[in-house]
Amino acid sequence: MEMPHSMPFVTWLASRFAAPGGVIARAVRAARAERAATNDPPDLVALDQAVRSQLHDRLVRLGRRIDARARLDDLVVDDDTLASLVQIVAALRERRKVRERWGFRGPAGISVLFSGDPGVGKTMSATVIARQLGLAIYEIDLSRVVSRRRGETEKNLGEVFDAAELGHAVLLFNEADSLFGRRTTDIQSSDDRHASMETNYLLQRLEQFGGLAIVTINPETAVDPAFRRRFAYDVQFTFPDPAMRAELWRRAIPRAAEVDGVDFAELGARFELSGRFIQIAAERSAFQAAALREPISTRGLVRTIHRMYRERGKRSAVGRLE
Repeated sequence: MEMPHSMPFVTWLASRFAAPGGVIARAVRAARAERAATNDPPDLVALDQAVRSQLHDRLVRLGRRIDARARLDDLVVDDDTLASLVQIVAALRERRKVRERWGFRGPAGISVLFSGDPGVGKTMSATVIARQLGLAIYEIDLSRVVSRRRGETEKNLGEVFDAAELGHAVLLFNEADSLFGRRTTDIQSSDDRHASMETNYLLQRLEQFGGLAIVTINPETAVDPAFRRRFAYDVQFTFPDPAMRAELWRRAIPRAAEVDGVDFAELGARFELSGRFIQIAAERSAFQAAALREPISTRGLVRTIHRMYRERGKRSAVGRLE
């Protein structure tokens, strides 16, 4: 968080948060209370944090803030996906120049669709973008947003977008199949009409939102092409190939771990695991190795992987683990 030296204190805060008077007043009172013991007036950092806290309280009712620790170099994705992520960051940084100075028309914010199998890096990529932009990111729990009561879903979505707009937060709608997977054409019943209205409202708010909103879905979800066109970026996350899986194995085992000649290339070639399952297998094998007072080995990892396949009802460790 850096304020330009030439910009007045209050002007910077006003440009950073488009918060209404009530939020500002509560934030100032909270910041003053923090400094009550010393009688010092609240500084820029204290006021910035106080405003964020006020808006945070409104967002956590329907979601949670997630850590944005990963960097761009931490991602293991294909070149096309990486290029798209870099472009999204550039779009957010340069949108004011493109819209206001160059005269391009379009939504004030950026809406992004991530599609791919579970565990291939969609959520991690969203946090990387947030970190690159220096923004907080909130994962919205759609199970708490979507309601059977008429108008309740729209009310909840409106509350989320309004709070994120004021706080300059990134919104992440993970596994939004519950909305986009519903039938939106060939409407047969009142429930179908209700679902269609919810989906259309979400798309409408995505277009109106002045920040960055990321929606993730599974690849098998049937999304109308017309809806896909409503997103500025439609990023396809591919399942990791053997070389990518080998790299994921290397990164899953810390340098400080006791290792006995793990063959990462062999593991990547033999087992079709997503990044998430590779992390789980590495950690489970580490626990077992530590209990047996022996180093992590290819043999131990293979035993763990076979057990994970059996736990999911598979007779052999062939095919993707889901």
